[in-house]
Amino acid sequence: MFGKQSALLQQSNILSYYMVGSNYKREENLRKLLIYVDRRFNLIEVSDIYEFECYLKKGEPYYNLIIVINNRSERNSDQTYYLLNNYQNKIRNTQKYVPKICIPIDIDYLGTGRKKQFTNEFSKKFFDLIVNGVEVDDFDFTAKCTLAQIIELPQL
Repeated sequence: MFGKQSALLQQSNILSYYMVGSNYKREENLRKLLIYVDRRFNLIEVSDIYEFECYLKKGEPYYNLIIVINNRSERNSDQTYYLLNNYQNKIRNTQKYVPKICIPIDIDYLGTGRKKQFTNEFSKKFFDLIVNGVEVDDFDFTAKCTLAQIIELPQL
């Protein structure tokens, strides 16, 4: 679960939320992504990692987590989203995987500040569970959700 945010954050800062996941070389790909984000952006928080079965696809279960980036402005938020999409496409293009079965990196923009843009119901439920601590009233969702091994960032 998320800890308390730093008291140093000013009200004018813009926090952007992203759900990231992988079901192919899960730990390796998520570790690389977290290092990339930590070096290029103002990474504020990283949630615990949750493991979910693939819903519509065959393949290994997903590791999913939520990251929070402090963008300081809407313009920076757009640039962050653009750079994260480029990173996602680069990883997908350089690793051999079976389309629609193995996903090296999946990055979903959840929203900025109080405005959330969930791409699907899973993203909304996951956000409510991790960020808001809301118990999700969906047996199928919670039954497939088990806390997985936490990936620790290497010393940077």
